[in-house]
Amino acid sequence: MMTEQKNNRTKIVGVRFNTQEYALLKKQSSQTTTPRVSEFIRRALFEKPITVKQRNQSLDDFMTEMIQLRTELNHVGNNFNQAVRKLHTLIQVPDFRN
Repeated sequence: MMTEQKNNRTKIVGVRFNTQEYALLKKQSSQTTTPRVSEFIRRALFEKPITVKQRNQSLDDFMTEMIQLRTELNHVGNNFNQAVRKLHTLIQVPDFRN
């Protein structure tokens, strides 16, 4: 039976940041795929790869516009369905058949 060696972190190193430094650190770590600031610092310190998320602003703008257009198109479709339903109910009224 193989025993797995646990990689528990038992040593603590305290580092103090001022408000601006910590805000910059949070901003930099939020732009990566690393979920926690401590993991981001560990990766940077030990020169491990850090994956940076990249956003395509034009694609984001396009997607926002398309979502708005789809919502508007759904509203138009609902209005059209309601009009057709009323038209079909009017056919059943004898005065409107002719």
